[in-house]
Amino acid sequence: MTSSVTFTVSDLTIDQLKKFLQEVETKSKFVATTRLEITRREYKTKDKLDASLEVSSYAKEAAKKPGETNGSAEKQGS
Repeated sequence: MTSSVTFTVSDLTIDQLKKFLQEVETKSKFVATTRLEITRREYKTKDKLDASLEVSSYAKEAAKKPGETNGSAEKQGS
């Protein structure tokens, strides 16, 4: 099972972005950055970046109980 979140960070230096990405990528082997788009800010503030990220987490799907399909229990014999 995969869960993802997309978000934007703004006005970061390259070192701040690097530190953030290292934290995301190394805290858990089940979390990863799956999309990263970096843009440089205006010419006057060229040392600042904006980034759009998608971070995903991965987990095993829970075992299905007898009579369950697609993650929900079906009513038997109404």
